[in-house]
This record gives sequence, structure tokens and C-alpha cells, in this order.
Amino acid sequence: MHRHNPVALHAAIFPYLHLIGRPLITSAQMKHLSNFDEWSHDLLDQFNFIGTYNLFYNASLLVKAGAGIALTYEHLIDTAGENRLVFRPLNPELT
Repeated sequence: MHRHNPVALHAAIFPYLHLIGRPLITSAQMKHLSNFDEWSHDLLDQFNFIGTYNLFYNASLLVKAGAGIALTYEHLIDTAGENRLVFRPLNPELT
């Protein structure tokens, strides 16, 4: 997510606290996985999916522009230093 997103202040992201009502960008595969629905405790219908991606780099451009929060794996893009993006883990962990 963009480092200035209010959700970035949290050490971990909980589905019922931080994702409901926020614009979300996810991989094309993740939205259709049953374990994602189970992880979110059946909140999937309450999430605001605004787009999907096949390559995370493309989603990162939308996130940098402030369009939403991308759900992805850690270390797919550099979030160190002066980068405008930060990574926060999901809680409970989704594997």
C-alpha cells in the first residue's frame, strides 16, 4: 500500500478491521481461491475489489498513484528506503 495510507500505520492487516470498504487490487487468481474466502471469514462480499492484476508491477503503479491497496506476497517489489510503497502482513497469515 502507499506509505501514506492510514492502514499503513498498523503492523498487520486484519480482514474485518482494515479491508472492508477499502479499494482492493488483487491477483486474478486470489479472488477465486476458496482459502481467501475462508481466511476472510466469509467477508469476501463486503470487500471492494476495484481491479485484478497478472503482474504485480502493474498493480504497484496503481497503488503508487493512490488508487487502492494491493494484496500480494512479500518481496515482490522493493519497499525499502524512499519508496512510496510499504508491505504489511495479513493476520491471520494467509499461505
